[in-house]
Amino acid sequence: MRKPSDKTILIMILAGAFSVRLLWIFMFSPQELVGDCLGYHVNATRLLLEEGSRPVDKVAYVPPLYPLFLAGIYKLFGINPLAVKLIQTMLSTFTCWLMFILGRLLINKRAGLWVAVVCALYPQFIRYAGELWTETLFLFLFTAALIFLFKGINNGRHNLAAAGLLLGAGALTREIAFLFLAPLSVWFFVTLRERERLQNIVLKFGLVAIGLVLVVAPWTFRNYMQFKKFIPISTNGGINFYIGNNPEADGEFKWRIPKGVRWPAFMVGAGADEIKAAELTAHEEGYRQGMQFIKENPGRFVQLAFKKLYFYWAPPYFNLDLCHFSPEMLFRLIWVIFDSVILLFATAGFLISARLKDERWALLGLWLIMVTFIGVMMYYSPRYRLPLAPALILFAALAWDRFLNSHLQLSRAKR
Repeated sequence: MRKPSDKTILIMILAGAFSVRLLWIFMFSPQELVGDCLGYHVNATRLLLEEGSRPVDKVAYVPPLYPLFLAGIYKLFGINPLAVKLIQTMLSTFTCWLMFILGRLLINKRAGLWVAVVCALYPQFIRYAGELWTETLFLFLFTAALIFLFKGINNGRHNLAAAGLLLGAGALTREIAFLFLAPLSVWFFVTLRERERLQNIVLKFGLVAIGLVLVVAPWTFRNYMQFKKFIPISTNGGINFYIGNNPEADGEFKWRIPKGVRWPAFMVGAGADEIKAAELTAHEEGYRQGMQFIKENPGRFVQLAFKKLYFYWAPPYFNLDLCHFSPEMLFRLIWVIFDSVILLFATAGFLISARLKDERWALLGLWLIMVTFIGVMMYYSPRYRLPLAPALILFAALAWDRFLNSHLQLSRAKR
């Protein structure tokens, strides 16, 4: 029998990824919108009905691209969350393809196929395709940005500019992509300094940074006009920081607002200026009171930091309740198994990458450090942990490919 080509195998993997996401949507995805899902849906419908300029609960609490993404889908297909889930199913499937490309770029085609398989079956990627959350769109934009970034290091300035534009779009989806400029600058000016002239490094980093800023700047300007303060993207950072650093914090999400702060959602009948003032105050007081808690309770802060660090890097077995079996518990059990295997191989892959003369792995390592640091400073959430997954899967694929190579060489030697 003729062995199927790599192209055929990849098509089969992507078809499987699409099918399993469709199955999840129609059999297990919740029909009722709650929490952030409902908030994004409401924002999108307001935009669609041209109410975006009217006074609402909050002015810049969330980045704007995902509500715009939803509004565009609702404009085309009617106000139906199922249409969003189907579009996100396609985006999530495309992300599996993008991860294949990254695996092929960083390792080889065989490893790229393994990466695609893992992404196709990774439980959290499947779940979030069926939820009105930012993660699916963000992962698509971020992985695409990495491809252009890695290609642009040696090939063409247009790739670096494209990477910057995609990172800008990612930042308007999840603000963490904006913060990626910090490890990116370290990577360009420290890691690449060994083989490139400073002038070239400045040019290359500048192309990425300018591309990102061009996308983000109109929204930042809009925020300045609204608040008369520099708010790059959103005002939720202060609240999230306070949730993670207050006397009642336990490392996970427990809604809290800073003391003495009026929350815009409860200001019925308030005018636009009052709402904006309250939102800005909540943002600023969140950082101020959170920092005050850290200064007054350094031991408690360290304890919480280690707890959150553990949550971010341990397989999520603490979400299991095997005494009450259900489809949700089965899903979580599969998630724990996937994460356990990925973390095991990713640790080995991280050690292997340190011996390689390929600076691209250093950038992925810096990304892991940055996401973890932000999570430790805020609070643990499975959603906030998800941006770690692409890099971890790539590190795991590196170790798995080395293991297969060693096994094949050993088998040939025995023959």
